[in-house]
Amino acid sequence: MNSPFVETVSIPRNPWQEQAACASQDIDPEIFFVPERGRPSADWGRAAIEICSRCQVRRECLEVALRMREHRGIWGGMTPAERRSKAHSSTMPKV
Repeated sequence: MNSPFVETVSIPRNPWQEQAACASQDIDPEIFFVPERGRPSADWGRAAIEICSRCQVRRECLEVALRMREHRGIWGGMTPAERRSKAHSSTMPKV
């Protein structure tokens, strides 16, 4: 699915992104972002976090999100709130 929201969130492509579990054509990228309308469900992000949990480049993804202060979507298996919390710590989280 092509979402206008997903298309507006772009970062420079990194070589590791091709190895990301979420890069599969079988995965809808919209599961990584809060729906544009309405409130997110209690289990929002659960499917995305599950995909991230088995990703070989999870740490690289999380590092980019933290460095760019990405405030939307699941990156590196973390929600925006989890990333904000980790950004205040001096060490990278273990993934």
